[in-house]
Parts: sequence; C-alpha cells; structure tokens
Amino acid sequence: MNTILIPLLMLSGTLVLCSTVHAQTEPTSPRFYERGAEGWFWYAEQPPEPEEELEPPPDPPPTPAPEEVAEQPPAPETPSNQPGPTPLSAAWLRANLERYRDVAIDDPSPQNVSLYLYLQRLAIDKAERFAEASQRAVWSDPFLDETTRRPLATFAANLVNREAANQRDQALTKTAQVAGLWFLYRSDCPYCEAQAPLLELLANRYGFDVQAISLDGRPLPSGFFPRLPHR
Repeated sequence: MNTILIPLLMLSGTLVLCSTVHAQTEPTSPRFYERGAEGWFWYAEQPPEPEEELEPPPDPPPTPAPEEVAEQPPAPETPSNQPGPTPLSAAWLRANLERYRDVAIDDPSPQNVSLYLYLQRLAIDKAERFAEASQRAVWSDPFLDETTRRPLATFAANLVNREAANQRDQALTKTAQVAGLWFLYRSDCPYCEAQAPLLELLANRYGFDVQAISLDGRPLPSGFFPRLPHR
C-alpha cells in the first residue's frame, strides 16, 4: 500500500504545481463567455484613436491705428480782402456741402460720414423753415396766392376756362377783320392734309380769309380749298 500511496502523492503535488503555474500565467481578464457579447455581430469595437492636440491659433496681428481724420476739410481759399460767408449759413452750405460729401465718399469714416449727415440735416431744416415761412406769406398776401389767378375748385376752374375761351374768341374775331392766312400745301403732304380742316374751321367760325396755295399744282385729296388759286 505504501508503494501505491507514494506515486499518488507525487501525482497530486504535480497537479497542484501545474494548477498554480497555469493560474499565474492565465490573464486576469475574465473569459469571453463571462464578459458577455462585445461589439456588433461578435466583433469587438475598435478603440477610439487618440485626438491630436491642436496647437492654439496664433494671436491676431495688432489692429493698425486708424489714420487721424481732420475734423473738417480745409476751407476754400478766398481773397484776403473778401471775407468768406458766415459758417453754416446758406451761402456757406452751398459752397461747402458738396465738398464734405466728397470727403465722406472718399474716406467713409464715422467722423466724415456723421459730419456730412449733420450738415445735410441742417440744410434740410433750413429749407423746411423757408417753405413754412413762404406758405405763411402767401396766406397773408392775396397777390402772392396763385389760387387767385387759377382757382383749384372744380366749378371755379370751369368758370375760368369759359371766360378764357370767350376772350379768345373775341380776340380771334377782331384779328380776322384785319388779317388773313396763307396756306401753302402739297397734295402728297399728310401734315397739310391734317392742317386743312383747322384752317377751314378758323375761316367759318371767326371769318379768316384763307388763301390756299398749292406747291405742286394739285388739290388736296380731302377736297379742302378746291377752288383757291394755285402757285
């Protein structure tokens, strides 16, 4: 029995030693079936690539200092014996406003643009005050009111038209008593054809004596002035 026990003890020690060595060499991570499914369709996910460290962008270059803008453009030269117009007067604005505008267009800095807009606003205010004063002057003086010469109301305007037509007819009737008309035409002239009815109307209404002269020896196709002498 001792001869059988000794080999068994030696075999048991060998198994224990192998188990210990295998336990030491086996990885510490759990087995596949104990970890559960990894990835999709049994494929393990790839570890993310490490992000590259981006270098910080360089500092922007310093902003150049804006050029110094003159508070106002140089005034136009005037003779020493003739003083210039009063600043901000109508004459001064008429002489300088366009120059300030050109400066603002060539160099549209906030200062130049604001300066021109202020001057423009001043000119508009002056014009508005002048328009209001002109309207008050017209209201206070009937000789300055154009409605006294040509009324705006419809019935008054129609009356003025009738009076003007009567005076025109009287003037034409008096003129026909001392003057006549010569009508030089050609038979192939469309403008002469259009003018002939108007001349006949003057002859019938006001008594004008119309002398029609044909330049080509032929009468008008419309038949106006058929028996008048030819050239």
